[in-house]
Amino acid sequence: MKLLLGFALCVALQAATLTRAGPGARIIGGNDAIVGQFPFIAALNIQTEDSTFFCGGALISNEWILTSAHCTQGAHTVTIRLGSNTLSGSDPNRVTLASSHVVVHPDFDPETTANDIGLIKLRLPVEFTDYIQPIGLASTNLPNSANPTALGWGQTSDDDPGFSNHLQFVGLAVVSNIECALTFGNQITNNTVCVDGNYNEGTCYGDSGSPLVVRLIGGTRLQHVGVSSFFSGNGCESTDPSGYTRTWPYVNWIKNQTGIPYIFTNMKLLLGLVLCVALVCARQAPALTRAGPGVRIIGGNDAVVGQFPFIAALNIQTEDSTFFCGGALISNEWVLTSAHCTQGAHTVTIRLGSNKLTGSDPNRVILASSHVVVHPDFDPDTSANDVGLIRLRLPVEFTDYIQPIRLAGSHLPNSASPTALGWGQTSDEDPEFANDLQFVALAVVSNEECAVTYGNQITNNTLCVDGNYNEGTCYGDSGSPLVVRMVGGSALQHVGISSFFSGNGCESTDPSGYTRTWPYVDWIRNETGM
Repeated sequence: MKLLLGFALCVALQAATLTRAGPGARIIGGNDAIVGQFPFIAALNIQTEDSTFFCGGALISNEWILTSAHCTQGAHTVTIRLGSNTLSGSDPNRVTLASSHVVVHPDFDPETTANDIGLIKLRLPVEFTDYIQPIGLASTNLPNSANPTALGWGQTSDDDPGFSNHLQFVGLAVVSNIECALTFGNQITNNTVCVDGNYNEGTCYGDSGSPLVVRLIGGTRLQHVGVSSFFSGNGCESTDPSGYTRTWPYVNWIKNQTGIPYIFTNMKLLLGLVLCVALVCARQAPALTRAGPGVRIIGGNDAVVGQFPFIAALNIQTEDSTFFCGGALISNEWVLTSAHCTQGAHTVTIRLGSNKLTGSDPNRVILASSHVVVHPDFDPDTSANDVGLIRLRLPVEFTDYIQPIRLAGSHLPNSASPTALGWGQTSDEDPEFANDLQFVALAVVSNEECAVTYGNQITNNTLCVDGNYNEGTCYGDSGSPLVVRMVGGSALQHVGISSFFSGNGCESTDPSGYTRTWPYVDWIRNETGM
């Protein structure tokens, strides 16, 4: 019997029994997909503790990607690309997203590839477009008479290790499990579906996790019927079948994990799927205009007058420089900001009551500082204890547009969805600050996940956040507040102080770093007398 190349993911797996369509399975013998033909396809860049690799997947809701367990096992972070058939080059339909967490089937066996099913939750829900749509899950077991279609960006031959830049698809036939077991032995179970073509069509390195799909009789929608799992150790271009994990046996598990309430039901499978080029071309609708990556606070929106009456714009003068930071009014005498904004400050000019940095605004007041306070344990090299205070020379009078914000009443949980504010740069290329205050909703990234990017500089007092695209902080957002509305309440709470962002650039998908407010509440009270 021929050995399944055991986990195409792990080339280092000595004589592993199965060769996974891990990072690599090509769609051997495929054709280039047309724009919008498979709007559920997902390109996944996966980061583990010690490696980075590529897999495919399928969008099954606005929050979840279905892929293989061997792609998600050990994953710390996943970068997900949707809306595009190409891996590189410009594409206005492409969106790049970040993962919240992954789920590996509890009975996954990496030695036999049994139960090779995994899920990836997006950090924030994605907006559907003509080029980003979910696929329905299988409504019945796939019969041997079906002719499904395989998709992927994997290698195009055994001799060329590069992935295909263009998404490939190929029509295949189901191989009975009895026939497939002649090649792969008792590793073939009832939950396996094997497929093959007339020649050597099938999967290769890079196709792992990619979907096998079929169109329903009388319908225009495709169903997800398999997850690319393995191919033959004899090579991608051998005539041995390619192995998928059947979707149908895992539908209830998927629904339990994701809360997706539906599957397509009571419909017969179209036997002998032939992808209609005419139907494909009809799907090419004009691109939608999306709030794509760009406005910064990266990915933000203009705030409404009076929406955040505690926000403060700070012009800081040191012995030899002048720079800008943000802050938050926490009483009629004190502004909370970062230590790296206040360290070395001689004077600070504080503007309150306005969302704009320039132009006339009758609600704006301009104030002077009395003195600044830097946390005594602030470490500028690691950003530890990056908390600072500015005292106003005279108390400010509260108005509808100038109000203090409450400090955090407890530790912020990872399940929270805070909002970031600031006037920082709107892109890496444009050094100008935004004239209008920006805000954007973000998700909390666990400290363990954040440490994958930033290492041991992440402490219990650090709070990392990120969005689905590249939302976050940039130059000029330092010291600005992270806020959250408490369950059942109408008032916002101050939960973080903008401290750092990635050296890879503001528009990277790396998390933005804040100093948590809660651990410093007692220190703030002692310094301010609040």
